[in-house]
Amino acid sequence: MKTFVKNLFERFGLVINLKRNLGYLDSFKILNSLNKNQNPVIFDIGACDGSSIQDFKLSFPNSHIYSFEPFSASFKNAENIASCYSNVNVYQLALSNTNGQKDFFVNKSKATNSLFKPKITSSFIDDHAVLEECIEVPTITLDSFVKEHSIENIDILKLDVQGGELMVFEGAKETLQNKKINIVYTEVWLLEGYEGQPLYHDIAALLSTYGYHSFGIYNMHYRKNDGHFLWGDAIFYKMDDK
Repeated sequence: MKTFVKNLFERFGLVINLKRNLGYLDSFKILNSLNKNQNPVIFDIGACDGSSIQDFKLSFPNSHIYSFEPFSASFKNAENIASCYSNVNVYQLALSNTNGQKDFFVNKSKATNSLFKPKITSSFIDDHAVLEECIEVPTITLDSFVKEHSIENIDILKLDVQGGELMVFEGAKETLQNKKINIVYTEVWLLEGYEGQPLYHDIAALLSTYGYHSFGIYNMHYRKNDGHFLWGDAIFYKMDDK
């Protein structure tokens, strides 16, 4: 079975490494090894309470971070954390495939908030992704933001947007085509946790069309009753860099 899966991914020009089951900060060590810039530009998309800002500044103290969080309470927390560091800008925006407004589903656990409605998974996440309300949030495409702020290059693009990853990439076509993103660090799902969300193979296939190579999957979470892989964090890098 492992050989079959490996051969299947290689047909799409991808290599998947599932041997590592590292912790969150250990995956940052991988990012450190892949990143070549001592003063990296990092896009932190889906900042939630701002803990990712702390993690990035710990691993990349000289980084310039552009952080995005659409939910008001989480945005304020992220802003407070950002104020403790230099070169961190926080925006109350959702990155998506259009500029404007979108429905945003607010759940019991704010870390599970999403542009997608939560779905029953028969796993522990169901206790957290309980829908409480639907609000509207402002959205912007990555291409638009990059142009407006004259961003020449993104060393690390981090996404934790609870199913909205493909929409972010759809709004980043020009940036991806021009190879302005060196490393992609994104949450990926192998089982739908949100209605209509993309899964790992959708994201890997899309990124491969832009010349990005799958390096590995980390921080993996499983469903306890049958061991089904729920989600993890995947790292992709430009193929011409290796």
